[in-house]
Parts: sequence; C-alpha cells; structure tokens
Amino acid sequence: MALVLSCRFFIKSRMKMTEFPSDYTLIIKTFERPATLQRLLDSIQLHYPDTSIIISDDSRTHAKPKTRNPLIHQKHEFDIGLSEGRNRAVNAVMTPFVITLDDDFVCQHTSFDAMLYGIRHDQAEVIGGRVTSFNDVHGVFSTYKDVNGNYATILNLCPRVGLETYHLNGREYTITHSMMNFFVAQTQVLRGNPWPSEIKIGHEHFSFFYRLLRAGVKCAVTSQSIIDHPPITRRGLYRKKRIGRHPDYIVAGLDAMGVCEFIQKRNEEVFETYKHPEKRFDWATAERVEELPL
Repeated sequence: MALVLSCRFFIKSRMKMTEFPSDYTLIIKTFERPATLQRLLDSIQLHYPDTSIIISDDSRTHAKPKTRNPLIHQKHEFDIGLSEGRNRAVNAVMTPFVITLDDDFVCQHTSFDAMLYGIRHDQAEVIGGRVTSFNDVHGVFSTYKDVNGNYATILNLCPRVGLETYHLNGREYTITHSMMNFFVAQTQVLRGNPWPSEIKIGHEHFSFFYRLLRAGVKCAVTSQSIIDHPPITRRGLYRKKRIGRHPDYIVAGLDAMGVCEFIQKRNEEVFETYKHPEKRFDWATAERVEELPL
C-alpha cells in the first residue's frame, strides 16, 4: 500500500512539475487579427501545450482567444502600438526568459527548442530563430549611417552567411546584433532595454535592437529554431493603422537612433533606402496619438 501511495505521489508531483514550464513565457502582441491569433494559439497548444502565454491586445474590438494553455489576455486601450504593447506584456512576465511572437506566426513542434537550449547554456542574452518566409539565400542586411560611420547587421539567419558561429551540444549559433521578431530573451534584459514606446510601428524593431547593441547585450541567432509565417491579406483597420503610417514612423525610428540614413540589402542588392529628412517628425507630439499622421 505504501509503495502504491509513493508511486501515486511521485506521478502527481511530476505532473505538477511539468504542468507549467517554470523558466519561459510566450508573449504575443496582437492587433485586429483574431483569426491569425487563434491559428497561432492552436499551433502552440498542439506543440507546447503547457507553456504559459501572455496576449497583449490593443484592437478596437478585443479578440476572444481560446486555448487550454495557461493564458493572460491583456486588453489595452485602442492602438497603443507594437512597442508599448510588448513592453506591457514583458512587465507581466514572471519567468526568467520570454519568447516574443507575432500574431501571424505558426509554431512547429521544435520551434523554440534550440533557442531555449542556447539561452539556458550560454552567455547570450537574446537568441533569435528563423522565420520561414524570409529564407533569402544570403540573408537580409541593414546598414545604419551616422556620424560615427557605418553599422551593418543581419536581420534573419541564413546558412550561407559568413558570420562567426559557435556550437552547443550539436546546435549552431551565429553571433549577430539583430534578428526577426522571433526570439528568446532574458526577461531582465527586455525590462532594462524596452522597446521605444513612442514608435508604434515601422522602425520600432530596428530601434530596439540598436538600443541593445549600444547597451552591449549579447545576441545570437540559430537556424535550428524555425517558425512559419504564412502569407496573409492585410485589410481594414489593420492595414490603415499598421501600413498607412509606416513611412512616418520609420522616420521616427531613425530619429530615435540618431541615424541619418538606413539601407537594406537582400542578396547584396539594395531593396530599401530611407534618408532622414530634417525636422519631419515632431517629437513634441510623439506620445499624443491624435496628433500623429493617420
């Protein structure tokens, strides 16, 4: 009888230990895309059924997510932006690590594994994965031009990119300074280096990683953590608020970094160039939503 009770206690204890992973949380910033959000939640539930999730939702009509995963659904005021939404989600995280996801991703069964292994066993503070819709042969590079010269970075890892790599138990990692919006990070690093809240869209991503670079945060990427990014149609309020204001917030992002010109190259060919027009973006109104361009 005692043996049976001991076995039952052991099994019950193991269930409690594994029911809620103790060291990482998923955060998802969502805006006006309830269907893609639910698709992502379904894929997480399928492949990572015990993982805790925080949804940061600033839609006009908040989503109604359904999942069996542990879930916190933050319902914010309308259109606080990507940066502020992510910061609020990070502030609610209770684990040492956090994984950021866009609401139009779809998880695979090993999407997080290599990133998590790397951050648990190495000195890297942020480790990114690979997003399948950005599989350019030579990667996407960005060059920032400022008074101190040029600064180049890779945004998404590709196997043929000739950058410094290291290995951990058969897993390969490439040292870099930037990545896509699919990465695991030390929670304390994200709290100490938040996204620039005044930049809702556009260059909030580049400004964030430029801030990490200036702070000396150690970053890497791995092609062995892969997440899907199926194509979608951008319609309605999402298109107006996220796409329609993009150029103005790009200028805001360049201004925040102190950068006068930004160039992106794919396969060694320039496909985007932004030059900072002087005094185009008025920082006196940057935090007042009603005064920003629509």
